[in-house]
Formats: sequence, C-alpha cells, structure tokens
Amino acid sequence: MPEPTVLILDPHRELAEMAAEVLSARGYSVAVSGHFETALTTLDSVPTIRVAVCHATLPSGRGDQQAPILAELASREDIALVVISSRPFEDVEGIPSRAVRLAKPFGARELLDAIALASRTVEAHIRG
Repeated sequence: MPEPTVLILDPHRELAEMAAEVLSARGYSVAVSGHFETALTTLDSVPTIRVAVCHATLPSGRGDQQAPILAELASREDIALVVISSRPFEDVEGIPSRAVRLAKPFGARELLDAIALASRTVEAHIRG
C-alpha cells in the first residue's frame, strides 16, 4: 500500500524543503505550502492528504485568529496532525488535542516518529 500524502505547512522554505526531502526519500508523496491560503487550496485539491505537518503560527492574510490553519485542521479529523514550533507550545492557542507536538529544531527521525504517532492516533480515533 502506498504511503499517504503529507502536507507540509511552514513559512520557512528551508525547513519545508528539508522535511519534503526526508519524506520523499521514504516513499511519501509530499505537498508543500508556506501560506494559509495556499494550504487551504491544497487541502481541497489533494484528496490523498492523510498527514499535515503544520507550523503552529502559519501566516495568513486574516487578522482574526492567531493560527487559522489550526482551526481549519481541527475540523478535519481524518488528517493526522503534527504541529511544529520553536516557541513554547503553551504560548500557542488552538492546537487540536489530537495533534502531536514537535519542537524545533528536530531531525529526520523525530519527524518520522511524530508522523507515525499522529497517524496511529487518527486511526484509533476513526475506529472509535
């Protein structure tokens, strides 16, 4: 069975490219977005996305929420979620309870472990 598509949402291009390279080398299909609006388009246009690796404060043109992408992903319970941040997680509002938290800086092994844990969490939730 092919690996799921992973959506990497991070405004820091170098980190997003590094993560995409690591995941691609391990057989994942990868989509990358650096802004909220393009992330929404990608979420709607790529039905195979099963995992999102999301920067806790992905920028948007909206001023009404600290991290609107987290609110969007909270409603998509079929997508495993890894939230990354260099700030303390307690300073970030709106992280869904199912999200696996991954502090920056992190290495390839930590990223892969976080994706595996988030995927198992979603599978268990879906089975109910």
